[in-house]
Amino acid sequence: MLFRSYQRRVSRGAGVAIFDRGRRGHLVADALTVTVIREPSHAETTMGSLYLNGVWHCWTLEDAMRPTKIHGQTAIPVGRYPMKMTYSTRFQRVLPEVLHVPEFSYVRIHAGNTIEDSEGCILVGAERGDRRIMRSRQALDILVPRLSAAPSLWLEVKTVCTHL
Repeated sequence: MLFRSYQRRVSRGAGVAIFDRGRRGHLVADALTVTVIREPSHAETTMGSLYLNGVWHCWTLEDAMRPTKIHGQTAIPVGRYPMKMTYSTRFQRVLPEVLHVPEFSYVRIHAGNTIEDSEGCILVGAERGDRRIMRSRQALDILVPRLSAAPSLWLEVKTVCTHL
C-alpha cells in the first residue's frame, strides 16, 4: 500500500513520467529538464535538437553564438537555467520563459521559422531545412502542455564538440 501514498501523473506521449509530492511530502521524481544540444553556428544561424528528460522532442533554431552579445542577434550562453511558464503579451499565450540568463531578458521558447523570428530566443520546429525550421506551431503546441504539467522546469544548453 506504499504506492497509494503517492499521486502519479504521467505525461503521455512525452516519454517522461512526472510525479507529485505524496501525502508524506516525499518528492517522487525530479524536475523536467529541457536540453538543447546545439550544432556549430553557420551563416548567423544555430541549429539544434531539444530533448525532454533525454528523449528527443523537436528541432531548434537560434541566433549565432557569439563571444560578445549583440542585442537581438545572439544565442544565450551555454549553461543551466530555471524556467517557468508565463503569459507572453507579445504572443498572447502561455510560453516557457528562461530565467536568470546573464545580459538577457524575456528569453522564451516559441514558434518561428528563421533567425529573423528569434531575437535571442529559442525557436522550435517539427521539421528542419537549410537554416530554417518548419511546422513550428505544431511542435510548440505539443511542447507547451508537457512543460505546463511539470512541477518545475530547467533548461540545459549544450554545444556539440566539433573537434575530437
